[in-house]
Amino acid sequence: MIDRDLPPSLTGRYDVIARLDDGRGSKQLFLAADRRGGSDAVIARFPLADPDKLAYEIARLQRLDSAYLPRIFDLCIESRDPYHEAYLVVEHCDGPTLAQVVSRGALEVADAAPILLELARAVAAIHGVGVVWPELRLTNVMLASSAAGPRLVLLDLGLAARLSVVDVDLAEPSRDLTPRLPYLSRELILGWTRDPRSDAYALGVCGFRILTGELPIPVRGDESPFEYMMRARSAVIDLAQLPAELPAAARAILVRMLDPDRDRRPVMPEVVAAFAQAFGAPSLIRHYPGSRARRADPQ
Repeated sequence: MIDRDLPPSLTGRYDVIARLDDGRGSKQLFLAADRRGGSDAVIARFPLADPDKLAYEIARLQRLDSAYLPRIFDLCIESRDPYHEAYLVVEHCDGPTLAQVVSRGALEVADAAPILLELARAVAAIHGVGVVWPELRLTNVMLASSAAGPRLVLLDLGLAARLSVVDVDLAEPSRDLTPRLPYLSRELILGWTRDPRSDAYALGVCGFRILTGELPIPVRGDESPFEYMMRARSAVIDLAQLPAELPAAARAILVRMLDPDRDRRPVMPEVVAAFAQAFGAPSLIRHYPGSRARRADPQ
């Protein structure tokens, strides 16, 4: 993609600097410079079957607390008969993802607490405008730099909210699907419809990994998505891995979030209330956390 490939409404406003994705997904991501303010932006271009639906979804997302989302600068839908293309331009955020933060080990409970509480609040805000998030996993949550300290930002939300998480050949290994597998709840593995309780499970997986450094049901080696799903249907999560110093209210709500029966899982306002009780409220992310593994290593 070069600048002349931009639609007329964006040409002259943004200069494309580099490509950010590997070209395997349905959408394309590019880093661009905003000529108006000199700041960086991310341009997402993707094919679109229903432009009205996308515009409606973006309008819902714009009702969310902007503290949890990259700012939306532009939305442009181009009709190029017989195809449509959409261009979404958002703020470029800089900082580690939660997956990068925990890649070297579990966080101390004191460092994990404000992250878990703020993430629960963010997911509750999403549900409050009628959106569920198929891409809820640590890779898509960033601790972005800001003047007040790390700011929790949800990535890949607007476009992912309309995509199916299991619309692939489950019998073959897939690099696109494999990172999502551990965050799929039992009902999604069985092919049921996603609802907010499915997000509660995915958030529980995030919490488990933040606190233990491990996934509740990790993917094994070259296991195919189908093989993983067959195993995960009856797998038992080892909740004893949760740290002993985790407050009882937080432990209890995490256990409920990871329940294989979605009818026994909490809704997000319950999760927020339990984390606030356990960790104290309000709670702020004041610094980039280290991990227990990193702190134990004198180097």
